[in-house]
Amino acid sequence: MLKKLAVVAGITFAVGAAALAATHLGDGDDTGFVPSGPNAKAILKCEAGVSKAAGKYGAAIVTCHNKAASAGLKTLTPADDTACESTALGKYNASVAKLTGCPPCLDPAAIAANAKSQLDTAANALFFCDKTSGIALSDGDDSGFVPASKTTAKCQEGVAKNVAKLEGAIVTCHAKSAGAQLAAKSFDEEGCETTAEGKFNTAIGKLTGCPTCLSGLLPTLPGLVEGGVDASSGPTYCASPSGAFID
Repeated sequence: MLKKLAVVAGITFAVGAAALAATHLGDGDDTGFVPSGPNAKAILKCEAGVSKAAGKYGAAIVTCHNKAASAGLKTLTPADDTACESTALGKYNASVAKLTGCPPCLDPAAIAANAKSQLDTAANALFFCDKTSGIALSDGDDSGFVPASKTTAKCQEGVAKNVAKLEGAIVTCHAKSAGAQLAAKSFDEEGCETTAEGKFNTAIGKLTGCPTCLSGLLPTLPGLVEGGVDASSGPTYCASPSGAFID
C-alpha cells in the first residue's frame, strides 16, 4: 500500500527507455537517472528542488489530515480540510515556480496531484484504519475514519507524521546521492537511509494506544516507505543521462 504513496515525488508511471549508458540514480534500487551534459547541474538542481518541495507538500497534507482527525474527534463529524490542503498546494507551487533549468519531462503539477491522491486514499486508509467511531475522516475525498479516542488519535497522528518525516529524509538521501554521482564522488546512500529509518523506529517505539489494524504494520513501515520512495523517483529524476529528455 505504501509503495503507491509518494509524498515525495510520487508517481509510478512509465518514463520511457533510457540510453544504454544510463547512470541510474542511487545505489541500484532507485528509479530515475543522473543527468549529464553541459546543463546537468542545472537540471539536477531543479529535479532535487521539485523532489524536496513535493516532500514538504506531502508533509503539509499529512498535517492537514491530522488536524482533521483531531477536529473530527472533538465534533464527532467529518472535518473539511480543503482550505488547509489548498494552502499547502499554494506553497508548493510557489516553491517550484522559482526553479530554473528544469527538463521538459518533469511535471510538478502531476507530481503534486499524485502525491495528494495517494495521501488522501492509500495513506489515510492505513493510518486512520480503525472504523470504531464510524465517522469519515474528512470532507469526502479522504479515506479513513476519525479516531475513536484521544489515545488512538495520538498514535495514528504520530505514525502519519513520522512516515512523512521518513519520506522527507529518504528524499534528502536521494538528492545527496545524485549530487555526489554527478560530481563523481562517493556517498553512502544506504547508510543515509538506514540512519533515517533508525530515527523513525525510535520515534514509533514511543507511541502507545495504537489500534490493532495499525500496530501490526508498524515494523514493516520503514521498508515499505523506502521501497515506495525508491520506486517513485523516476518521474522526478527523469532527464536521460544522454542529455536528451524522455517524454
